[in-house]
This record gives sequence, C-alpha cells and structure tokens, in this order.
Amino acid sequence: MLKRKSAKIQLLLGLIPYTKRNTKLVLHPKQFFYELEKKTGVNPATAKSAFYRAQKTGLISYVDGRVKVSKEGTRFIKPFHSKKLSGDIKLLVMFDIPESLKAKRHLFRRYLKDLSFVQVQKSIWQSDLDVNEHICELIDDLGIARFVKIYQGVCKYPPS
Repeated sequence: MLKRKSAKIQLLLGLIPYTKRNTKLVLHPKQFFYELEKKTGVNPATAKSAFYRAQKTGLISYVDGRVKVSKEGTRFIKPFHSKKLSGDIKLLVMFDIPESLKAKRHLFRRYLKDLSFVQVQKSIWQSDLDVNEHICELIDDLGIARFVKIYQGVCKYPPS
C-alpha cells in the first residue's frame, strides 16, 4: 500500500490540526523538518518539492490563507482496510478519461494502485478486494463518473 515513511505522507500528517506532528510543524518547523529528514532520508529541498507536488495534485489546499489537508489528501493518508471479495469474484474498473482531465486521470490511477488494483490494460484495472463503495466515492469526488465503469463478476476464461 502506501509507504508510511514517504516525505509526502509525513508532510500531510504534519498538516492535520491538533496532532503532535502539526504542533511540531507550527511551533518548531526546523525540528519537524530535521525529524522528517531523519525518518525519510530526504533533504529539505526534496521535502519542499514534495510539498509543492502535494499542492499541485490537490492533496493540500489553502483555506483562509492557511494550508490544510484536502479531502483527497485525507483519503491519501488514511489507513485503508478492506475485505477480500468472496470466491473468485473480481472488481473490474474500466475508464476512458479525456486528456483534458489528465491530472484527475493520474490521481485516479494512483488511487487504484494504492488500493492494490492490478493493471490489466492501460485503462482496465482489477482487484479481489471489496472497495466498490470507496471507488464510487472517489469517482464522484473527482467528477469523472461519466468516464468510468465498474463491473463485478467471475472470470470465466481462462480458468484460474
């Protein structure tokens, strides 16, 4: 799943209000970034780059002039646990998201990878986990519903 020690994850966790990391980031930023470097092995320039990438991809946003973790960012850092689908049932996600929505398509693919989906073809992904509700919520949040189809069933051929 997610690399818990990545600079992006640690930065996002530092932006969650009233947490130990957030207090350290706000009150002692040098210590926060020193510990970030120690935990992740990245230098401050890389951490800054991770911050800007998180901002560019919509994982963080500015609200009333303050940096906040967005809904997408919260979903990105939230531990996710799912049950396996029964029997040989698979969840199949097919999409054709236009080039004009390239950033959303990239974000969608990243979430599919994070949810342990396997790429069957460029825009066809499958999973044996029960993540249908989570995927539908993500699709609605990204506003890409008209470009995505989800199927659930059993592979008939070749037999597994």
